[in-house]
Amino acid sequence: MSSNVLLIDDDKTILVLYASFLAKEGITAYQAENAEMALRTVMNVPVRLIVTDINMPGMTGIELAHKLKERYTTVPIIAMSALSFKEQKEDLIDAGIVGFLRKPVKRELFIQTVKQFLR
Repeated sequence: MSSNVLLIDDDKTILVLYASFLAKEGITAYQAENAEMALRTVMNVPVRLIVTDINMPGMTGIELAHKLKERYTTVPIIAMSALSFKEQKEDLIDAGIVGFLRKPVKRELFIQTVKQFLR
């Protein structure tokens, strides 16, 4: 079974950094800089996990999660944000988001969380 993960963040530096963390663990990370790119990617690549930023220009991570859950009901989605999740927690859960990471995420925690959802 593949270990493909889709990373979505409007900050290219974060995408490259977290993708490098996963590559060192033998996990393939596809990168999308916005929600529209992410939707195109999941149509063409089988992914087992999606990790998305919440606050992005255009479609937010919550809006993206709603769209993804319509079609890809078995793929877990983890949210990342530099902001607190407290005010958005109900919206995140309603969108089908199953994990939460506060940025900046330390390498060890990021890898541990991804591996937990890939099991």
